Amino acid sequence: MERERYVVRECVKKIKNKMTSVHSLFPEIDEPDVLESRVIDCNMMGLSAEFLACSVVAGFGFMAHHINARGYDFVVECKGRLMRVQAKSTSKAVNGMYAFNTTYEISDKLRRGGGKRNTAGLTLTQCDAMAFIAADIRKVIFLPVQDGSKSIRISKAEFLAPDAERLS
Repeated sequence: MERERYVVRECVKKIKNKMTSVHSLFPEIDEPDVLESRVIDCNMMGLSAEFLACSVVAGFGFMAHHINARGYDFVVECKGRLMRVQAKSTSKAVNGMYAFNTTYEISDKLRRGGGKRNTAGLTLTQCDAMAFIAADIRKVIFLPVQDGSKSIRISKAEFLAPDAERLS
C-alpha cells in the first residue's frame, strides 16, 4: 500500500512538472491504482468517455467511428444507416444521481467579456441517440434523443443494473 502511494505521489509530481513521456509519467503503468488516481481535465474526461461509449457499441458488434462533429461525437453503422451519437459524461454522482447537461452551443462566435453562452437542447436535427457516461464507474447508458431537453438525471442504480449497457 505504501509503495502504491509513493508511485501516485511521484506521478503527480511529474504531471506538475509537465513531463510528456507516458513512460516517464507512469513507470508502473500496469498498476490499476496509478491510472485511477490520476487527475484529468474536463476535455480529457469527455474524450475518454466518448471513446468508452464508442467501444461499448463496438462490443455489441456494430461498426462505430469516432467523428467529433458538431452535435455528435461518433457514428454507428446500424441496419444500413448511420446513427449519430452524442456522448455526455459526468465524473460523480450527487445523492445517488448523475446529472447531465444535454445542450450544445448554438454560435461559433467567441464570447467577449465573459458573455452568456447561447445554448439549446439537442434535437433529432443534431443527433439520433445519446450516450450517457458515468466516468467514475465507467458505465454507459444509451437513450434516444429527447427533443429540446437541456438536462437529464440518471440514478447510479440504473447505471449499475445488469442490463444497463444495452442498446435501446
